[in-house]
Amino acid sequence: MPIEKKLLEEKSNILLDCHDWGYIDTKEELDNLITSLSDLGEREKSLKKELLSLRAQINFSFVSRQKSLGIGIKSDDEIKLEKIINETVISESEDSSIEEENADELNDIVIISDEEEEESRPRTRRTKAVLNKRKRLVEEENERRAAKRAKRATKPAQRIAKREAKKKKQREHAEKRRLIEDSKKELELLRTSKTISSCSGWVNSLAINVFGATHYEGRPQPVKKASSKKKKSRR
Repeated sequence: MPIEKKLLEEKSNILLDCHDWGYIDTKEELDNLITSLSDLGEREKSLKKELLSLRAQINFSFVSRQKSLGIGIKSDDEIKLEKIINETVISESEDSSIEEENADELNDIVIISDEEEEESRPRTRRTKAVLNKRKRLVEEENERRAAKRAKRATKPAQRIAKREAKKKKQREHAEKRRLIEDSKKELELLRTSKTISSCSGWVNSLAINVFGATHYEGRPQPVKKASSKKKKSRR
């Protein structure tokens, strides 16, 4: 088949040679495969005819496989974990409030002017005016923050209660995040384990139907029947 036709029909799942392989597991993919086969080629025409005759059986096999593997069917544990993830919501207001409180703590730091840096600069009228203005603003800011701290110090009970409430909020916030992350990891492990277990069960069920035992057990050995003939005793 020309590479252009393969790219057009197979798209991203292109098979370049006999060493590449793929599979289909839905009715739509089977219909697309049948439609893509040409009646002009002998092998494609023969394959198309065979697939059309077995289409109903193949589609039934798809449905049986999905039921056996539990595809699209959620277990009780999956539903429980998804419920935890969906209901444990961290609102934007919680994140913003914690960020604002952390910013308030940083703003409580007193700004100290760098006098040495100011003295090293050239003394002109303009620079003196700028430095004086900056110094005045720094002093006003320091006074405002000092008054704010003094006000807090006069009400220690309220300050302690506010700090404890903040710690509690941060703990709850961290617990919510940890609960969501743990639930997501557990859900992923559960789905992986479910897929592996379902695939093993599917393969072993086919082996039991064909060989009478699973691949791990091997074929059952025939039981030797005890001989009914009695050995003659030598005298």
